[in-house]
Amino acid sequence: MLYNTISDILSLTVPQYAFIPIITTLMLFFVSSTDKIIPPKLIIAIGLYIAAVLAFNLYNMAFDGDIDKINKPNRPIPAGRISAKKIICISSLIFIVTFVLGFIVNFWLGLVFLLFYIEAILYSTPPIRLRKYFLFHNINAMLIFAICPIVLVFIGANVNIPLPFSLYIVLLLFCSSMIKDFEDIKGEKKIGIKTIPNVFGIKKASLLLLVSLIFLHCYLLLMSLLIRG
Repeated sequence: MLYNTISDILSLTVPQYAFIPIITTLMLFFVSSTDKIIPPKLIIAIGLYIAAVLAFNLYNMAFDGDIDKINKPNRPIPAGRISAKKIICISSLIFIVTFVLGFIVNFWLGLVFLLFYIEAILYSTPPIRLRKYFLFHNINAMLIFAICPIVLVFIGANVNIPLPFSLYIVLLLFCSSMIKDFEDIKGEKKIGIKTIPNVFGIKKASLLLLVSLIFLHCYLLLMSLLIRG
């Protein structure tokens, strides 16, 4: 029974998403820094941020029951194996722990986690639930997986990321987040969440995603050539 509950909670954190901020943060560090050794403060910041991202996923899942009933009815909350209130309590506890530890490590790191917690509440919690508005899901993904890692590298390693590369990462994560929109299109459309595929249709959204990714990779190639030149 306990094993099943723990397994359900872990599945709601969507742990595979933790790899995105890890890869992004490390890539930003190694591209922008002359050091080959990752500073201990940055390692701690990454660890705490992973916990915050997983807590964000948990918190969001607690309010996604209406969507999951349509798209993924076997998930723990719509299936009735665990309550949304319990998930809110667990995610809030993780948020508080990361917030306190972040402040112990560095004031600005703690402030990042505080703002992250506030953003999670505004994004997921009715009646505000910013995710229901057009482009807010993509903006949220850009904040979590691009802008926050840029800030983490600055705080944890005192490294400034070159603006052209920062812009590439930010836009890449913004555009790539459209892939998730296609996955949940049926449930989100039914409850009125305005994602790009729901507003423009699957074909137009697919074309927009393809063109955006081609443009960004051309931009990266051009940036690389200019740096070498």
